[in-house]
Amino acid sequence: PEEIEKWDKEIHSFLYKWKTSWGNKDFVTYARCYSPRFRHGRYSIKGWLRHKRYLAQRRRNIKISIYKTEIYFYNAYPHLGQVVMVRFVQDYTSNNYHDRGLKTLFLIRKKQGVPWRILIERWGRE
Repeated sequence: PEEIEKWDKEIHSFLYKWKTSWGNKDFVTYARCYSPRFRHGRYSIKGWLRHKRYLAQRRRNIKISIYKTEIYFYNAYPHLGQVVMVRFVQDYTSNNYHDRGLKTLFLIRKKQGVPWRILIERWGRE
């Protein structure tokens, strides 16, 4: 139970850092939240970050709220290290865009004490 509670706190702290860095347009911190092996549809990590910078230039007052967070722990991928799937409802608002949906992140890290990184990110309707 203590280990799970520790991971839970780490993952919630990671989510806060991720959403805050995007909302503040802090791309140094935001980029560190992603694995170099990240893929999202047609985007590699470089393409993804370029796309997100483009969006940030067009949006002001970005606010992200996260609700109903679920965390699932996996041990089936020893070559990846530690793996968790995090699913939550995301409410995204800016000056010219609003959306609400179900976000799923697969987080990885090689071992305890190493920062979590996003390997896969998915979004869909609630």
